[in-house]
Amino acid sequence: MRILHVVNRMGMGGIETFIMNIYRSCDDNVTFDFAVHSKKLGEYDNEILTKGGKIYRFNSRRDNFIKYWSEWRSFLKNNSKKYDAIHMHVSSLTTIVPLIYAKKYGIKVRIIHAHSTSQNGIIHKIFCFINKKRIKKYANFLLSCSHKAGNFVFGNNKYEIVYNGINISKYKFNSEIRNSVRKKLKLDDRTLALVHVGRFTYAKNHDFLIDIFKEIHKKNINAKLFLIGIGELEKDIRDKVNNFKLSGYVVFLGVRNDICTLLQGMDFFVFPSNYEGLPIATIEAQASGLPVIASDCVTKEISITKLVQFLSLNESPKKWAQTILDHRFDRTKDAKQILNNDDYDIIRTKDKILEIYNYKKEANKCDQGKYYESN
Repeated sequence: MRILHVVNRMGMGGIETFIMNIYRSCDDNVTFDFAVHSKKLGEYDNEILTKGGKIYRFNSRRDNFIKYWSEWRSFLKNNSKKYDAIHMHVSSLTTIVPLIYAKKYGIKVRIIHAHSTSQNGIIHKIFCFINKKRIKKYANFLLSCSHKAGNFVFGNNKYEIVYNGINISKYKFNSEIRNSVRKKLKLDDRTLALVHVGRFTYAKNHDFLIDIFKEIHKKNINAKLFLIGIGELEKDIRDKVNNFKLSGYVVFLGVRNDICTLLQGMDFFVFPSNYEGLPIATIEAQASGLPVIASDCVTKEISITKLVQFLSLNESPKKWAQTILDHRFDRTKDAKQILNNDDYDIIRTKDKILEIYNYKKEANKCDQGKYYESN
């Protein structure tokens, strides 16, 4: 089985990590190829190539829309017979060009997968409005990471929820690992270690996160904030940290492949996003037994344990800080009851996705529009 995934680039974002979690859990007879819309290399590129997958690079539709159409037409005309399914991952319906040509050139399983809850600009809104009306003509499976993302991207169209599964066992709390991580990071028992995982983009709201930490630091000189990720706004956030004289207390860890280990050494996960689909990082945090404070812009579907608390972004940084400082948490005790809900187990997620890919065996049903309904 060979599947073509359509993404922006294969960096270490939530969507990309979700896809790779599925890929790693598949047998060797399943191969993922990737159509990316960036000339930049992605952090997952080498792993994809090692596993036998291919990476095809397309120009962005923003650079040249006519060339974008032409590239997709040529590619799928020449390569469509290789693929059992095309799986397009989107934040909105600003374009469905790959699916248009996938249908034209005979790919039977055509999936569009919603991952976010925001779009910008009047032109984007016009394209989204048009594509919502015709999406079922070209896609025969509409998937979403959450109800919030599904309703936003698909409107009144029916869709199926596929939660962002993880390898839960990798995140299970272990006190020995915790002690080892804290020793490497030079954290003593008095240090309150806060962590955030996410790209430095407007969506993740690092600007407000630093305001929160500034208030925490005023009351707890031993607190430290660890930022995992990279992105276009990283320099702005570094400058803000320096201006606040917090450079010794905010640690930029960059891209990491040991997040499951690093989370063991932390005390609190802070996630004040401006918008989200269903952030996989919050699921990983709960799996490791970390309390999570998230903005109320994040879907309530992340609250699968009692570890999650929501606060409005209209609340002051001081309110967020005090909520964190007032929290009482027994990591050893509470971590024993994490994630009894197997909707987020990667094996279940993988099986659900493979079942959809295998609808090629019922091609007539697909062409008639075999749509899953939302729960």
